Amino acid sequence: MALYINTNVSAMQANYNLSQTSNAMSSSLEKLSTGLRINSAADDPAGLTISNTLQAQIKGLGQAIQNSNDGINMIQTAAGALTEVTNLIQSMRTLAVSASNTAVNDTASRQADQYQINSAISSLKNIAATTAFGNVKLLNGNFGYNTQITTPNDISGMGVAASATNLNYLGNISMQIKQQATQAYMTGAFLGTSASGAGGTIAFSINTLDSAGNIINTQAITATIASGVSGSAALTNIVNAINQFSGTTQVFAALNTAAASGEVDLGSVQYGSKFSFSISPVTVSSGASGVVSGQLSGATATGGQDLVVQVGIGTAASAGDTLTANYIAGNSSGTSGQFVIADTASTNKYVGFYANLTLTSGSGGSGTVTTGNSALSASFEATANPNWTTAVGMLNTGSQVNVGVLAKNSATFQIGANAGQLVSMVINNLTPDALGFSAGLGESVSQINVQTLSGAQNAIQVLDAANTEVSVIASSLGAFQTNTLQSNVNSLSIAQTNLSASNAAIQDTNMAAEMTNFTRLQILMKSGIAMLSQANQIPSALLTLLQ
Repeated sequence: MALYINTNVSAMQANYNLSQTSNAMSSSLEKLSTGLRINSAADDPAGLTISNTLQAQIKGLGQAIQNSNDGINMIQTAAGALTEVTNLIQSMRTLAVSASNTAVNDTASRQADQYQINSAISSLKNIAATTAFGNVKLLNGNFGYNTQITTPNDISGMGVAASATNLNYLGNISMQIKQQATQAYMTGAFLGTSASGAGGTIAFSINTLDSAGNIINTQAITATIASGVSGSAALTNIVNAINQFSGTTQVFAALNTAAASGEVDLGSVQYGSKFSFSISPVTVSSGASGVVSGQLSGATATGGQDLVVQVGIGTAASAGDTLTANYIAGNSSGTSGQFVIADTASTNKYVGFYANLTLTSGSGGSGTVTTGNSALSASFEATANPNWTTAVGMLNTGSQVNVGVLAKNSATFQIGANAGQLVSMVINNLTPDALGFSAGLGESVSQINVQTLSGAQNAIQVLDAANTEVSVIASSLGAFQTNTLQSNVNSLSIAQTNLSASNAAIQDTNMAAEMTNFTRLQILMKSGIAMLSQANQIPSALLTLLQ
């Protein structure tokens, strides 16, 4: 081979090989120190693209697993609250069974049972209002069907029963009153006269009647008439005697002074056709004879009529369902109460919908109630039910009125690493206003009253229905937790493991193979340095030729 002084080809080749070995050794050191086979795009461009995609999936799966676990914790929070709801409902049912034992329980005992039930209802409302996961309420309809009311004068509550699922109606809610509610009444039960007597008593009974006209309660009443008293003064004594038993008889008396010598008008404190009353033949003592006249041989009141409302949801009210309201007395004196309309017939359009309507009047008869007869004076209206005359209703009987809107929300969970991998579930409203409608009695848990036998019997049925409703919801939550969320956690954990293994095969360093390669490069590095040193000595050998 040719020998040159200016160009040492052998040294250049040795230096090039040493440089390549040095680069390879640096790459090997990086792989061994990081544990990664791909430390930059230059290491494996295609592999880097695949690895980045896999890593995004792996991280997404990890978050999806966390999401599912959070969902499980949320469901467990709701289920824990439902346990206490069930305990309260069962406790209330026990009280209703006790109150039904009217042979041994007097009025005070049944009233005490009702006080306990009212306390339990308050607890149910509190549970529904406060049960939350973080700041998210769980049982107040936040994840179910909820309503917004736009006419608060007429409607105190509105929603979908806890038993309702998969509704096919949503949107604006409109109502139209087809028939206003009235009370049973009797005008001229007692008439004043100009005569006066030596004083005596007027004795009679007021009988409470059911919708079939059967007597369900009788209250004996005696009015004392003083000597020389006649006309409206005598009638006032009768009014006072009747009204002191109004809590028992559910009948009020009012003095109508518009009549010639005055008259006593009677009216029910309840609305609708389910309640009426009668008075038994009147016994007048000799000293009071001739002081009063009227229905002295006994009479039955003119029956009241029910509130009938046509409801439309998402459609005109005229195309909706016509519902008869159930009147729920607010207290024993009848000075407050509400109407409940509940769509419970399976053939109807809006099964599960309910609304609580207040007692309202209004010009042109636009409220929910009206006086049953024009002969009933303003004084009677004010005496028998003073509250309703102060609230002006908006549900005009001539046309439909928009009263609110019904919308659906649901609890939605992202349970996968990709868009669209969502599941959702509905947690119905579990306030006492929404529980118990599946009994088909037109009343909810919040409206049960065990102070009468019929009320206690209805309460048992309503609470049985509520207990079933809560059990079904609790079961659906448990099934969703086990079959959807927990199963998803198990599935995603396996997928995450498999994807991590695939990514490791692409991204991670095979330490054994790389260490073997590193050892080889170490030997080449030492050999290359030694050979470069030898190659650098070749030009100096030419000096011997110049001597």
